[in-house]
Amino acid sequence: MGMKTWANGMGTSVSAVGLALVLLVASDAHAQAEADPERAALLEAEAARLHEQPSRWADAVSLYRSAAELRQHEDPQARQDLFLAANLSYEFGELTAAIEALESAGTRAVSEGDAVFASQMFANAAVIADEAGMVDRQRRLRTRVADLASAVDAQRRGRS
Repeated sequence: MGMKTWANGMGTSVSAVGLALVLLVASDAHAQAEADPERAALLEAEAARLHEQPSRWADAVSLYRSAAELRQHEDPQARQDLFLAANLSYEFGELTAAIEALESAGTRAVSEGDAVFASQMFANAAVIADEAGMVDRQRRLRTRVADLASAVDAQRRGRS
């Protein structure tokens, strides 16, 4: 399949914040219940920098996931962070992590009513699940895509 990785225009420069500080911020993100978009932006900047270094993709994935956790559930940037984490996970062979990140992005999109983005995320996850031999998961994901398509069709018919 080969999902493409990209920096999403975030650039590759980062402030003087060291990786150790950023990783400390990331570990604190897991313990936080409140959104902190400023800290999320720091993590995203460092993740984007690491995104340029294939040997550091695992660290970038961790930072993107932590940044998503620091954003409001409905924040589209959180979905983008999860999508980027999925791309990198896929590229270095962590298929289960890629599927989980795509599913998380899709679930966030569903809760915000973005059926198109959600369908894309679930469909990508289904393809990876198929590639990984996860037949049951692949079926469940394809069912989610079909259910979303049916709901969108029903909604369109209701508007006509």
